[in-house]
Order: sequence, then structure tokens, then C-alpha cells
Amino acid sequence: MKQIAFMCVALVITLSATSQSIKKNIDGLFSQWENNNPGGVVLVAHKNQLVFSKAYGLANVPYNIPNTVETIFNIGSVSKQFTAMGIVLLQLDCKLSFDDDIRKYLPELPDSGKTITIRNLLHHTSGLRSTPELFGLAGWRDGEAISNEDVYRFLTKQTHLNFEPNAEYMYTNSGYILLAKIIENITKQDFKSWMKEKIFQPLEMNSTFVEEDHSKIITKTASSYTEIELAVFINVENYDLTYGASNVYSTGSDILKWSKNFNQAPKKWQTAFTMLKTLDILNPNNS
Repeated sequence: MKQIAFMCVALVITLSATSQSIKKNIDGLFSQWENNNPGGVVLVAHKNQLVFSKAYGLANVPYNIPNTVETIFNIGSVSKQFTAMGIVLLQLDCKLSFDDDIRKYLPELPDSGKTITIRNLLHHTSGLRSTPELFGLAGWRDGEAISNEDVYRFLTKQTHLNFEPNAEYMYTNSGYILLAKIIENITKQDFKSWMKEKIFQPLEMNSTFVEEDHSKIITKTASSYTEIELAVFINVENYDLTYGASNVYSTGSDILKWSKNFNQAPKKWQTAFTMLKTLDILNPNNS
């Protein structure tokens, strides 16, 4: 089954090209998003200057509502980088250290006999079991809602790890849900408000926000679909009520603003973005 989720694309290119050739090439790449199909938004920047911006396809198929360059998308796991930036800001503010034991901030978690650090959560090297897979093993059915509280309750009962911290890489939503809880425990604020105040507003990402409650009506927001056969789509219902690992909403223009900072951040943000790009090295001797 081919899954199609609405997406916003912000491309930063370094090769010189005329705007006409850019338009022709991009139109060719995304032509399948036209003809009353789900689509998205594409923006291209050259030397940090916007040179192309266009919406393709529909934001809502049943009502024939087209995407615009200001359509808001749930960006799914792309959300994780913003949670990571929240942790970076707390490190720079001396509120935590990347190498702190996570149980310093999450004392309810069991002692597995091995120290799991904030760095391990950031780099997916904690050995913690992943959600939603963990819930499937526990007997939850596809489509049953999962909240941060559910995840935390499950993790407090996990006394064993999949591997020793920093021995392996295993992508997991669990770590980023815990990072959001660490942010809340340190700041004494709810995650969505703190992220807006400390990251989205300062970077002028005014259409970007965290929202895990999908019962709320959010204007200008695209829906998501799965293609069950050629050009036949059904709605994808989002039952994920977690935050930290997902459920950031944004526009193509806001994502482009964010992307520009990786190459040319304002002076006050340069250290943060440099730190955000920190790499790590596995220690297989831990296994």
C-alpha cells in the first residue's frame, strides 16, 4: 500500500539555475500531485533567497480545496528536530547537561543497571523500546489513541533495554517523548507553550505550533490520505496524541525559515544551531 501524507518541502540549493528552468524541472517532478490528487508545497532557495514557491494538488480531496503556499501541514517525525533544539537551549542555559542521567529529571523510570543520558535520547542510542511498536506488543490495536502519559506509564514498567546505551542505533519515538517531558519538568511549563515562546516566535515561525489534540479544528490545515489503488485515496486518521516526537504543524515558508538557519543563523542562534548538528560515535564495546 502506498502511503501519501501531505508534506511541505523546503529545498536549499547551491547550484545556479534560471528561475524558468527551476520551475520547469520542479513542475515535472511534482506533476503527479496535480489532477485533483493530494499534494503539497515546494519552496526553493538559492543562497538563502527564495527563488521558487508553488502549491500543488489538494489540501482536502472531498471538498476539492487546493493547497496554497500558506497551507499548514502536520510534519510528523520532522517535529523531532524542534524538540532537540529545546534541549539545546536548556543546555546553553545551564539547566541540564547532555550527559546527565535521564533519571535525574525522570525519577519514576526504573534503574536498568545502565545509565541512559539525554545524549542517548537525542541520538536514538538509548536502547529504550519504541512506541508505537511497544503498544502493539502490549495488545493495543491500530487506531487506538496513545498519549504521552500512556507512553511514560509503559516506560516506567520497562526494566530491560534492547541494548546497552550507545552500543547501537535504533530509531525510537519513546526517546523524544521523554525529552518533551524533561523540558516540561525543568521549565515547569507545558511543552507547546514553551516551544512557541522559546523557538517558534523568536525565529518568526508564526504559523508553527504543537498540537496533539486532533479534535480541534485548525484552519488552513491539510488532511492526509493513503492511496489504496491508482488515484484512489482514503483518509488517514491520526490517533497519535503524543508530542515531542511528532505533531508539530507548520507551513512551507516557516520550514524554509528554519532551514536557512542551518547555513546562516542569526548571531544569537549560531551556537545553538551548531550544537544541534552535533554528531556522535557508537561504542560497540558496550554491547
